[in-house]
Amino acid sequence: SSPAVDVRLAMLRRFGHALPLGDPARLPEVAAMCVGFVGADIRALCSLVAGSCIAKAGDPTPPDAPPTNSPTRAETPSSSRPTMTVAFADWERGVRMVMSQGAKGRGVTVETKAGDPDSGVGGLGDVKEVLRRAVEWPLVH
Repeated sequence: SSPAVDVRLAMLRRFGHALPLGDPARLPEVAAMCVGFVGADIRALCSLVAGSCIAKAGDPTPPDAPPTNSPTRAETPSSSRPTMTVAFADWERGVRMVMSQGAKGRGVTVETKAGDPDSGVGGLGDVKEVLRRAVEWPLVH
């Protein structure tokens, strides 16, 4: 099962500790929107939101880019740099994106032969039968 809302909130705080939150008081609302999310989903959400925040700020230079003749972020006066803030709308957009990515694997059905529930799992029915007997035999006899 997925983590409870208080655990999701703790994960959001852990994975998003460096995010410049516009309104930190709304983080519990974000945790409530993340129903069914596991740790990996919340981490992906924080990464998406961070990327959105950087894109909104309009910083064309990635942090690992090679040096150029233009001033670096450290040399650029802070007053001329755009401020980066994560808005609630960024969280909402990120939650929708993570939800849509997680839904890709849902709803997959595997056809099986009548009377053999394991027939559609990986094939090799003869091998699975030998393994089944090897596991069951000591328990039965």
